[in-house]
Amino acid sequence: MSVQKILVPAGIGLALLHAAFAPSQAGAQGVAGIPLLNFDQASRNQTELGSEYRIDALSSFEPRWLLVTSEGNAFARLTFKRLRLHESRPRLQVALWGEIERRRPLPDRLVRTARGISINLSSTCKSVVHVVLAGADGKPVASSNLEIGTERSRYTINADMDAVTTVIFEFDTVYAASNCGTVSFDIDDLSLDNGSNVPFTPPEEDPEFLDWLARSSFNFFDWNFVQTGADEGVVLERQDQADQVSVSGQGYAIAIYIVGTERGYIERSEAHRRVASIVNWLHRQDWEEGVHGWHGFPYHWYKTDKSPHWPAVSTVDWAMLAAGLRVARQYFDDDPALVASISEILARPQWDRAVGPEGRIGMGFHADDGALDPYSWGLAFSEETELVYLEALASNSASEHLLRQVRRPSRFGLCPSWFGSGFTYNWLQLWTGPLPYLMENSRRAYALDLRSNIQAFGRPLIGLTAAATMTAVDEDGFFVSPLYFSNQGAAAHLTTNQDEVVQIAPAPYGAALALPFIRSDAIRALRAYVELGYYSEYLGLPDSILLGGLPDGVGGVPSYRHLDLNIGAFGIALDQSGDGIIGRLYRADPQIRSALEAWERQSTADFKDCVE
Repeated sequence: MSVQKILVPAGIGLALLHAAFAPSQAGAQGVAGIPLLNFDQASRNQTELGSEYRIDALSSFEPRWLLVTSEGNAFARLTFKRLRLHESRPRLQVALWGEIERRRPLPDRLVRTARGISINLSSTCKSVVHVVLAGADGKPVASSNLEIGTERSRYTINADMDAVTTVIFEFDTVYAASNCGTVSFDIDDLSLDNGSNVPFTPPEEDPEFLDWLARSSFNFFDWNFVQTGADEGVVLERQDQADQVSVSGQGYAIAIYIVGTERGYIERSEAHRRVASIVNWLHRQDWEEGVHGWHGFPYHWYKTDKSPHWPAVSTVDWAMLAAGLRVARQYFDDDPALVASISEILARPQWDRAVGPEGRIGMGFHADDGALDPYSWGLAFSEETELVYLEALASNSASEHLLRQVRRPSRFGLCPSWFGSGFTYNWLQLWTGPLPYLMENSRRAYALDLRSNIQAFGRPLIGLTAAATMTAVDEDGFFVSPLYFSNQGAAAHLTTNQDEVVQIAPAPYGAALALPFIRSDAIRALRAYVELGYYSEYLGLPDSILLGGLPDGVGGVPSYRHLDLNIGAFGIALDQSGDGIIGRLYRADPQIRSALEAWERQSTADFKDCVE
C-alpha cells in the first residue's frame, strides 16, 4: 500500500498535504450507545475504544477500504469489483477490547451496560451481511443475517455481551455478484448498544465534570490490569498492546488505585490486592547484570512474563515507579510484608553508578553492557530532572551536592524547559503537591501554554506537551504512521531554535496538569476539548487531537491510543487539585521528607530568581 505523507518537516514544523479528509466535529456523539468504531480518528486498524479491527480475505478481489466524508461525517466504504460467484466472503473483524488474536473480554462495567451491538450500514445494491458475535473460543454467541439496502439504516443485534469478545461482519459477495457487478458497503457508528436513545454528553457542573474525567482515568488502569500469576499482576502500557509493560506506568497505576479507593471507584481490599500483585511482580525480578535490569535499576519496558521488551534502563522511569511505591508504602502501612517488599525494591538502585564524570545523573544505562548513558539530567530545567534527583537523595545513597550541578536558566520570566513541553512543569509536583516558587514557575508556564494554543489554533486549549499523533495519510484516506512528539511545547522554551518545537496535537492531559496552578483556565481548556466533539463516556477525552496543519473546515483528528503515563498523570493531577491524597502520602515518606528539605536548600534560590 502506498502512503501519502500529509505532514512534511520544515525543520520539525509540519504542513498538511492531503485535504480530502474532514472528520466530523460531532462524530459519534450524535449516536446513542457506547462508541466502538465511528472512524473519527481515521485509523485503519484501531477503534475508538482502543481495540483492534481489520479486514480479512481480500487477496482475490479488487477491493478498496476507503475513508469517506459526507456532510462532515467520516465513515468507511468497502468496494469490490470483478466479483466472482465462487469467492469466499471478506470479513471485517472488530475486537471489543484489546487485540483480535489475543481476545480479552469486555471490562465488567461495560458488560453490565451493553446488551448487544448497533451499526449503520448501506450498500449500492441489495446485499446481505452475516454478523457473528463470537466468544473467546471463536464460537458464535449470537448471529444474524442482515439484508442491506441502499438507504443507510441502523441495525441492532442483542446478545449476552459477557461472552462476546469479537464482532465479525461477513459480506456476502456471492449474493451481491448475482445482483451487481460492483458493490460498495458503507459502514459507520458501530456501538455497544446500552438501551439508551440519548447520546452521552459530559456533565455541565464542574465537580461532576471533573469526576467524570477522574473516573475515566481510573477505568484505564482498572480495565488494563492483567493477572500474570497467582499473586502477580501488571497494568499494560496501552489497551491495544496485550504484552507491553512500562515500569513507570506501574507507579502511576499504584497511585490511581489509591485515588480510586478514596473516590469510591474500587474497594480498598481489591486495590490492595492489585498493588501487592504489582509489587510481587517487581520484587521477583533480578535487576543486576542485565537479567531484568542493571545496577539495581529495572529496565524501562517488559513483557508480562518479565522478559525485557526493550532492554534499556531509564532513571526517570525508575523515579516515577519509585514515587508510586513510596505512596503505597504509606497507604498500606498495615501490611508488613508489602512494606518490607517495597523497602527492599527501593533500596536496590546503585545511584553512584548513575553519576557521570561531570557530576550529573545519567538518563539511563545501555542494555548490552550496563554502561552509563552519556546524556544526563540537569543541563536544562525540567521537573523530570527534579524528580530524578529527589529520588536519588531519598535513597540515602546520593549527596545533596549533586543538585549544584543542575542548571535552571531564566527566560521569559520563568525557568523554562528545553522544548517548553507542558508535562515538564508538573512532574515532580504531581507527587509532592505544589511547592514554593516552583508553583509560580508552573503557573506562568501554563498561562503561556494557553496563550500559545490560542495563537496556534484559535481555541482556549492547554496541552502543548509530549504526545503521539498520526503523521501521514495513506492513499485510501486513513491516517497512519503514529509518531511520538516529545518536542511539542509552548512559545516559552529554552532552545533558541524555533524549528525544534512543534505545535500540532495538543493533549488534554496537559490541561489537567495545569489544574493546580490556573484552575479556571484549565477547566475552560478541558471544556474546549469537549467542544471539539471527541470524548467517550468511559475513556474521557482522547490522548491527543491533531489540529496543526489541517485544512479549513477540519475540526481535528483525535487519537484514542491512551498511554499509561498520560492518562495516569491526568488522574493524579485531578487529585492534586482536589483532595491531594497522593501528595500527602508522598510527603509523609520519611526519606522523601528529608530529601525535600535538602532539595529546597539547594534549589529554592534558582526558582526564586526565575520568578521574581
